Amino acid sequence: MNSFLPIICVALSGITFGTIGYFGTVLLEAGYSESDMLFWRFILSTLFITPFLKMPKHSKMPFKALGFCFVLGCTFYSFGTYCLFSAIPHVGSGIAMVIFYLFPLLVAILNWLIDKRKLTLIEIGALLLILPGIMLLSITDDTDFNVFGILLGLGSALFYGTYFYSSQKIGQKIPSQWASFMVCLGNAASFAMICFSQQSLQIPETMIVCLQYIGFAFIGTVLPLWLLFYGLKKVNVTKAALVSVLEPISTVLIGVLLLDETLSVHQIAGIIIMLCAALLVQFNVKKPVITAH
Repeated sequence: MNSFLPIICVALSGITFGTIGYFGTVLLEAGYSESDMLFWRFILSTLFITPFLKMPKHSKMPFKALGFCFVLGCTFYSFGTYCLFSAIPHVGSGIAMVIFYLFPLLVAILNWLIDKRKLTLIEIGALLLILPGIMLLSITDDTDFNVFGILLGLGSALFYGTYFYSSQKIGQKIPSQWASFMVCLGNAASFAMICFSQQSLQIPETMIVCLQYIGFAFIGTVLPLWLLFYGLKKVNVTKAALVSVLEPISTVLIGVLLLDETLSVHQIAGIIIMLCAALLVQFNVKKPVITAH
């Protein structure tokens, strides 16, 4: 069981990350802007993690690694998140999600080129399943194509893929709670500057909105980040990126349960394909088919 715990943590991270679709939809419909919503999401997440921070007893705190984690949060993670939410009004959530979930391919390429890690037939097969699975899962009749929105979607995949790849490097050097704290703090700083530049920061005014933000921060941010950093200590980053495709499945199912959305036949087919991709990478194949030279 212990050998499966890291990959289970990565899978649970993807599932809990899937709740951001619900919380984001509710808060955007309540009249909060993307920058407002993301600022409160990450400042609350930072506050939630703070009580759990402990200094290492038998080793020095790797401040350089902490600083790098902060930079990852305030650049690649925050840019990726902002691009994703900004793409949705232009191309719809379906197309935005399709483009965003190109990031596992980017992670695999970076892992191949930089770390010279060999790609197996199993991993390539899972990568090939991701795109049609996401398309079936998320495209609806009301989606629209827009060049600017597509570029924003590509930006979200590029920034998040780079963050995801780099997270494994840094996550092995510091405790998962410290890594999560620095990522959230970096995001909070970025979105605070955006809100300041726009001179617009809307304060939550009702108890329902406050509870939505608390759920967004803890269930949709702190918990999945914690699980992800823990899992990345033991799981290869390419495999973790492929397993994380459970997030859009979670997003769709939560939409059906909590937002009264319907599940079409092609979405059910997409869920099956995505589950096959996630399960496929659990099979080990010793012989690689592609290597970096």
